[in-house]
Amino acid sequence: MKRLILLLLLCSPMFAAYTYRRPLTFSHTMVSGGNPLANFTVYVQLSGAAFKSAANGGKIRNSTTFNGQTVPADLVFGPNSDGSAPYAFDIESWDAVNGIVSAWVLSASLSNTTDWNFYAVYGNSAVTTFQGGAAGAAWNSSYKAVYHLNESASPYRDATSNGNSSTAGTYPVSTAGKIGNAQSFTAASSQYIAFPNGVTSGTSITMSGWIKTSALSASPIVVDNRGNAGYYGGALFYDNSTSNHAAWYLNNTSAGLQEGSINLNDGTWHYLVL
Repeated sequence: MKRLILLLLLCSPMFAAYTYRRPLTFSHTMVSGGNPLANFTVYVQLSGAAFKSAANGGKIRNSTTFNGQTVPADLVFGPNSDGSAPYAFDIESWDAVNGIVSAWVLSASLSNTTDWNFYAVYGNSAVTTFQGGAAGAAWNSSYKAVYHLNESASPYRDATSNGNSSTAGTYPVSTAGKIGNAQSFTAASSQYIAFPNGVTSGTSITMSGWIKTSALSASPIVVDNRGNAGYYGGALFYDNSTSNHAAWYLNNTSAGLQEGSINLNDGTWHYLVL
C-alpha cells in the first residue's frame, strides 16, 4: 500500500505547478486620502535573470502572443504563492533576453493604512496561454483608452476592452521609452497618430502620458480632441512661445488657454496629467 501511495503522489498535478515565486509589496504610503482606491491598476516591473525566456537561460518556460505582442505565458500575479486566484493584468513589454517584465496589475482595493502584499509566480512548462485575462481586463470601465505605444508599426493598440486602436496617421518611429518602447516624432514634422473620436468624448475627462524632448522648433500637440471646423474641444500641447511649458487650449478662445510653469524642453521624461 505504501508503494501505491508513493506512485500516486509522483503522478499528481503537483509536479506541473508553478516552480518559482517572488513576493511583492505595494506600500500603503503611496495612497493619499482617507478612502481606499477601488479597482486601481498598479505598475509593476520585474527584472533579473529569472525573467528571461528559457532559451536565454531564464525561468519563463513559454511565450505567447497577446494584444499583438510577445508576452510570457507562465507568469501570473495573485494573492497566493501557488498562483491560484490570479489577478487580471496587462503586459506592457517583456525583454526576454535581459529579463525585464513591465506589467499593470489590477487591485480590487488599495488601502491607505495597510500594505498590499501579493506574488509574481512563474515557471510552469504546462502553461502556454496568457494568464492575465481577456484583453482590457486590467483596466476598469472608466478608461476610454490606454496606449502603451510600444509597437514597431501601426496599428497602435488600445489596451482596454474598448478597442480604440489607431485608425490613420503619418507615423513616427519606435524608440526606447520610459517604460518599454515609445514613439519618436520628428521635430517640425507632420507626424501624428489618429484614434477614434470617442476616445476623448465626454464632459469630464482626464488625459495623461509620458513625454520627452530637447529639440523643439514648434509647439507640438500631445493630445488633440478638437473635432470640427470651429476647433471646439481641447488640445494638450507644448507652448513653444512661453519657455516650453505644458499648456491646455480649450474651445478656440484665449480665455481657454491654461499654462504650466516648468520648462519641459530638457531631454528628460515628464509625466503630464490634465
